[in-house]
Formats: sequence, structure tokens, C-alpha cells
Amino acid sequence: MTEHEHDLSCIEVWRYICRHHGEDENSKECQAVKQHIAECPHCSAYCDSMEKMIDLFRSNSPAFPEQAKKNLIDLLHEALISTGDKRSDEMDNPTTT
Repeated sequence: MTEHEHDLSCIEVWRYICRHHGEDENSKECQAVKQHIAECPHCSAYCDSMEKMIDLFRSNSPAFPEQAKKNLIDLLHEALISTGDKRSDEMDNPTTT
């Protein structure tokens, strides 16, 4: 993965999405996340992949229980941390620049 700079780190963006999925899309934080995704090719591609996967689940399966949705998001979150991204330690101590 190549280095790239943003006001928010990619880890902070995904941490926010995992915590606040489906909440107020007009909040200041959500707007910052949307801007980051629009400007970051890595996060944009990751977000597109997640949207396609979610669409696939919706179109090919019966109603997905809420706990299963939470478990899926938690697993995706853990997978992001375990990718070996050197910024993964930011999950414990996030800061903005």
C-alpha cells in the first residue's frame, strides 16, 4: 500500500463507518468521511467493494438479521486491522491532522 495524506486517516474513516453505519448522513463527521472517500482511491475502491458485497447479500438472501449485520461489519473491521497496514495502530489512538 502506498503512502497518501488526508485530513483523516483511512483507519479513522473505516472506524467511523463501522460505528455509525446508517446514522445521520448530514453530520459534520459523515461529511468529512464522504470527502475523504471521494479523494482517496484506496478508500473509494474499498467502499465500492463493500457496497457491491452488501448489494449481493441483499439480492440473494432472505432478510439478514440485525445481529448478523453487526457481526459482518465487526469481521470486516477486524480484517482491515489484520491486513498489516502500518497505520493499524491508529485504531487505538486516532488523531486528526
